[in-house]
Amino acid sequence: MPPVSGSNFSPLRLAVVGCGMMGRRHLQAARNAPGLTLSATYDSHVDCGAKAGKDFDVRVATSLEGVCKTSDAVVIAVPTQAHS
Repeated sequence: MPPVSGSNFSPLRLAVVGCGMMGRRHLQAARNAPGLTLSATYDSHVDCGAKAGKDFDVRVATSLEGVCKTSDAVVIAVPTQAHS
């Protein structure tokens, strides 16, 4: 997404890690939020990540490192025990 016309503002590149129920809610909200652009999504369950990528027209990263390289911020939408 190009910068907003007439300003130096560039949209925040946001990625979502975790493509389950909560991750999909975050993807939907981010897709509709002004000032954000979806940069990537990632899920350790490859099929789940691929479906979210297709449904939300967002790049599917193959690793967490890939997410970090293309994003300014990341939503972690995984079960609490998976946060470590």
